Amino acid sequence: MINNLREADRVGERKIRMRGLSLGGGASIWRAGLVISLCTGMLQTPPAQASDGLFRAPISIALSSDIRPFADRIIDYYDDRNPRTGFSVQETSAPQAMRRFCAGQASEAVQVAALPRRMWRSEARRCDSNNVAFVEHVMGAQAMVILASKETPAFNLDLGTLYRAISGSIVVTGEPATRWRQLDSRLPDAPIRILLPARSGGLRNLLDEAGLQVGCQRVSAVRAIADTTARVAACIRLRGDGLVVESADAAGMIADLASAAPGTIALLPRDAMESAAGPYSVISIDGVQPTLRAIWDGSYPLARHFHIYARQGASVSPDLYGFVLTASSRSFTQPGGTFDGMGLILPLAGDSAPVPARPQNGALGRVENMAGEAAAKAQAAAQSAWSGVLTLAGSVAGLFRSDSLGDMTQSALQENKDLTRLLELAGFDLIRIEREGRFLPALTAIFERRRELSDVERGLLESESARIAQSAGDSASHLKLAVIDDLLDVAQEGRFQVDEIAVDFTLLPGLRYTLVPVAVQR
Repeated sequence: MINNLREADRVGERKIRMRGLSLGGGASIWRAGLVISLCTGMLQTPPAQASDGLFRAPISIALSSDIRPFADRIIDYYDDRNPRTGFSVQETSAPQAMRRFCAGQASEAVQVAALPRRMWRSEARRCDSNNVAFVEHVMGAQAMVILASKETPAFNLDLGTLYRAISGSIVVTGEPATRWRQLDSRLPDAPIRILLPARSGGLRNLLDEAGLQVGCQRVSAVRAIADTTARVAACIRLRGDGLVVESADAAGMIADLASAAPGTIALLPRDAMESAAGPYSVISIDGVQPTLRAIWDGSYPLARHFHIYARQGASVSPDLYGFVLTASSRSFTQPGGTFDGMGLILPLAGDSAPVPARPQNGALGRVENMAGEAAAKAQAAAQSAWSGVLTLAGSVAGLFRSDSLGDMTQSALQENKDLTRLLELAGFDLIRIEREGRFLPALTAIFERRRELSDVERGLLESESARIAQSAGDSASHLKLAVIDDLLDVAQEGRFQVDEIAVDFTLLPGLRYTLVPVAVQR
């Protein structure tokens, strides 16, 4: 029930406050570090002025549309108090914003990137390779909760089931279910009816990206769609039989939910839950309740964090220091402040968002130089992975325990099933197995790129890469990280793509990549 969730929030906040300012990243400590680091890089540079001496060089910002309203409030607040400052704002996708932020050429670079997610590891490596120093500020979080109508028992929905309940995709086998129990025997035997926010708002984008596009990855028929545009459309298409209803505002959904039949659920912004007075059940997603703690530690699926990344160094605008301090000031970040009033979930006391990926020099599998010819890229990719592939030697023993190609295949791939799964997540399918040699048998698994990744799918691969990097303690983990980093680094460059991967299981196991220019991709 809602009251239980509120009590969990209060307990979580008390535990956090008891920690005080710990080394784990208290907000006050971070902001003090921000002031020092930005001052170091910026106060050495005199203000740049136009010929009339009145205006300073504008702060250049690249941001995604979902974060634009929040960034505009910071800009308006700072501009009112510093009329000499100008802003040059470009609205673009999050990956493109980070590409410009980490650009090595001054003509392409921007000073600020504002995103509804954390910086990816591959983006951090790009900043690192271009010697771009930066600081991060977490503005707040957005989250959706799912409330069920009265007399509907609380239950758990996984994202795959939520997708199938909402979806109108023709690739989902069979007629759409009309009762929850048709989707999962553990769900209530009640008719399906779903209330959603209208597509025009940022919360709908949160549902599309963090909910539907992630949930549809659990449906093999959707994953098999090769065209990225068609696959994304299949993920976010709504069923057309009237069981999914879009509403313009949260108040309307709450009013509808009050008189709705059992089995009705509403997807609402979390702050609207406080005004939902009634015997509503809170639905868990992937087994996680939407507590503040779960939202901030990243375990609750239907949530995202808004981040600002700002450059450091002598070349940045002197007003950038004041702009970032404005975003982190009490006027914006305290309860009752600007962000709170706009529906953002503020950082908990003494807490911060999950630690973003930082530049990691010398990561295994990194393609070091993307500026040469295609042949040089292929050689660099193969050499970068070679240091890790020797760790596959354990699976080679399976080659000598088996006589048939089928046995050899099962032995080698079973012992490296995580690598196979990651390649599938990266858009590669296993297309054939080859065996060579009579006395020293060798097995080669050929993976071919079958689909381009959407931004959401790319984010899933980046998240898996970050997870492996945090827990990598054995050579097998380093090998998997090497493969992912190679794929992500090549994709980040945008000029080349990995077209085929051959995994050789021999006495000296290895990986071979085929890189091709994007201009001649199939």
